[in-house]
Amino acid sequence: MKEAKYGATVVSFVRKKYEDQINLAWLTKWFPLSRQALVAKLEMLNLRNSLKNLYDLFIVIPDLKTAIRIGV
Repeated sequence: MKEAKYGATVVSFVRKKYEDQINLAWLTKWFPLSRQALVAKLEMLNLRNSLKNLYDLFIVIPDLKTAIRIGV
């Protein structure tokens, strides 16, 4: 594929596939918060019960980014 664009060579495109629902393990990998802090912050957004914490990706990510930016 090697194609030159704006002085850089594009070797490949990688498209990441994200699930619509994400769990706490995924969130702890991408956000600098503990599991307990994430559960407390996102308990109202939990799509399942307390044993299986699943969250809607498109609601949780903007909420966490805003919270981290303002330090809440």
